[in-house]
Amino acid sequence: MEHLDFVYSLTSPYLFGEAKANINDLEYYFSTEPATSGDPLVMGIINAIKNYDYDSFGDPLFQSIIGKCRYTNPGEPQKILDQIHKWQSYNKEAIKPAEKTLKDVIYGIAIQRANSKFGGRDAEAFVKYIKNLDIKFGGLDDHFGSTNFNDFDIQKILDQQSLGAIPTNYQWLNDVFPPHNGIERGQLGIISAPPGVGKSLFAMNLALYFASQGIKVLYVTLGDLVERDWIVRLGAIAYGVPFSEVYKNMKVVFHNLQTLSRGCLAVSINPSGVITADEIVEYALGHDFEVVFVDYDANHKGAADGTEGNGQSMYSSIGQIYSAYTKLSMSGKLVFMCSQPKIYAWNQLIGLSDIGESKRKQETADFIITISNTAPDCPNHLYTASIPKARRGKVGTKKYLIRIEGRFIEIPRSLYDQLATQTDEVQYTEQQIETMSREYRKQEQQIKAQINKQMQGPVPTQQKPGQQLINPFATNP
Repeated sequence: MEHLDFVYSLTSPYLFGEAKANINDLEYYFSTEPATSGDPLVMGIINAIKNYDYDSFGDPLFQSIIGKCRYTNPGEPQKILDQIHKWQSYNKEAIKPAEKTLKDVIYGIAIQRANSKFGGRDAEAFVKYIKNLDIKFGGLDDHFGSTNFNDFDIQKILDQQSLGAIPTNYQWLNDVFPPHNGIERGQLGIISAPPGVGKSLFAMNLALYFASQGIKVLYVTLGDLVERDWIVRLGAIAYGVPFSEVYKNMKVVFHNLQTLSRGCLAVSINPSGVITADEIVEYALGHDFEVVFVDYDANHKGAADGTEGNGQSMYSSIGQIYSAYTKLSMSGKLVFMCSQPKIYAWNQLIGLSDIGESKRKQETADFIITISNTAPDCPNHLYTASIPKARRGKVGTKKYLIRIEGRFIEIPRSLYDQLATQTDEVQYTEQQIETMSREYRKQEQQIKAQINKQMQGPVPTQQKPGQQLINPFATNP
């Protein structure tokens, strides 16, 4: 962990007490470290931990410390405050890497003291000294407790909520998460689709769009892509041209993609069964990525079956993989995991129970997007997207899609039903699909208008502005 991040982490309510209990060792550590010795910001925060209670740890105190540092960049003080707020908003799970760094520092200083006291002269005394150290460190998981509801810190809750949402390039998906018009940060989602449907293409659509909006993205592939595939697929997604056309113009397309992605898309290409979830999580936590894609879950090292990796069953190992990725979501990052459903669900609408391997991954995910091959006899790439789970959104959304090369396009249900009857492959263009969609939507709106007209009834009375809300628990409302 970088030194400044470590210092900011000590302002967390979970680490403040441990830092204060060992403040002398921390003063020694930061004053002797070349990277922090004499740094007024670092020493100002350490002195504040030493001299103030946590109740005093608010913006006025931090602004006073930062003001003494005389930054020439006018935006720097706010960046520092934002970093402190980020660490203060982390929950117990997300703060654990910082807890480990704090432990390592405190124990490291104790060993330094023992070395200077005994050196190599008296090994027995050295060991006894280490055993008898009275290091005040309880740990985050040592105590069970509760908080009175009236004592909830509403400002901290609002600060966590202020992480905001990230809009996608699919309006039907944005609409699942009101009132944000996008997917809230700090969640872990699954994109589940059978082989060949395009779960990687769908994820890459999202990744390229996020990057084009200046959102920093890490996309980890495990097993089935090379750099050329990335250029071809992203080119087809970005410019709506066939894969073959991108092959013919790969250099030009690549330079255009560089501009479009704004330097915000990082790609990690790995063989199947080589990289662990913990390695990816540690790397992502150490960088400033805002969104992380992992494609796909069953290709992690140790996930396949009981004969490889950690020797556990696939059911158990997949569950642990998803538990590992909650560290990313809890740190405020938006995480997408690509996954295949159970084989029997490949040609039907995929439900929550069909997601695969471990029930724990269904329970861990905050939201699940499924793309189902519900028209298996049609060769024209028709799919049904659904949302069987959304902790912070609307469950049950169902949309009908057609994939034209690398793009997924929403179409009306009536057009989907018409196209699903085709048994011959037709090379539709996006313009043709859009023209047909407009006509079918017009017909649907006319039918709905007729139905609404027939079913019109009295308008229900609405609550007047300022009217007192009724207490639902009152005995005589």
